[in-house]
Parts: sequence; structure tokens; C-alpha cells
Amino acid sequence: MKNGFTLVELLGVIVILAVLATIAVIAVDNSIKKSKVTSCLAQKENIIEATRTWQTDYPTTVTKNVFVSQLINEGYLDEDLKDPMTDGLYKNNGAYVRIEVSNSGSGKYSYDYELYYASGSIVCR
Repeated sequence: MKNGFTLVELLGVIVILAVLATIAVIAVDNSIKKSKVTSCLAQKENIIEATRTWQTDYPTTVTKNVFVSQLINEGYLDEDLKDPMTDGLYKNNGAYVRIEVSNSGSGKYSYDYELYYASGSIVCR
């Protein structure tokens, strides 16, 4: 009687391992994508909060767009803040926060904030 495995048995094991490795790679890739989106959304909220703080510090300045590079230069955000979706620095990609102001007519204003890339597309979509 011979010791060892037949070629068919070895091929079967290799196929099973390849299938398991493929499933693992797909799961890890999906996990990485989800964590990038989660990180992007958190950074987006931080940038919008920095814009609100900037707006509080400069209440007489009327602007529709506040550039992230401006917030970084004035110390409201860290200089090395990276966009997890593009892996580039926000200060280099021309990102800005658009402020939409609406007046209900009663003297009360409401503000909507959205973070955009220089191309005009919304960040984290």
C-alpha cells in the first residue's frame, strides 16, 4: 500500500482553499470600503463643525463657500487631514463647504452645510 495523496485529492484541497481565500479577500475588501465610508462621514461632520465654528468667529463675513484649505490655514482643522476616499490631503484637493442660508421670514435663519470636492461632487457619496 502506498502512502500519500492522489492527484485528485490534492486538487480538491487546492480548490477548496482557493474558494475560501476568495471569500476571505472579498470580505476584507468590503470591510475596508465600509470603514473608509465611515471615516469619511466622520471627517465630513468634523469639517462642517469647523465651518460652524469659523462662522461663529466671523459672523459679519457673508460667504457661500468656505474652503477646507482656509479652515486649515486659520487653525480650525489639522493640516494633515486626509480624505479616506481619495487618500489625498483635503488642503490639496480644493474641497469646500457650501453654506445654504434660508430665511423663514420671521427673522430666523437656517443653515444647511454640505462638503464638496473642487469638481462639484459631494464628498462621501
